[in-house]
Amino acid sequence: MVEVAKRNCRNPANELTQDGSDAIHLYTMQWSPSDQSLYYILNKNLRSKHRSTLKSWFSFLKLFFTALYKLPSIKGVIYRGVKGNLTDKYVEEDHF
Repeated sequence: MVEVAKRNCRNPANELTQDGSDAIHLYTMQWSPSDQSLYYILNKNLRSKHRSTLKSWFSFLKLFFTALYKLPSIKGVIYRGVKGNLTDKYVEEDHF
């Protein structure tokens, strides 16, 4: 997947570095199986009660957030498709 990201992210815009562009692309890529996706594994570690698991992610997170900061801000709705209904995980019934 790293090779795919590097191939797809040549000559990045918005003053992004190649590595920064690769990091964003890797995070947003869907892998098969999906539980092997970088975003899945990173988010699992971010939600973990064992915060020490994040130490190995510090370099990536620094690169990722530095790259995101260079992107222009937009105002709007952005969707990410997932299979299944996740409403119960994120919305309290009192708010309906």
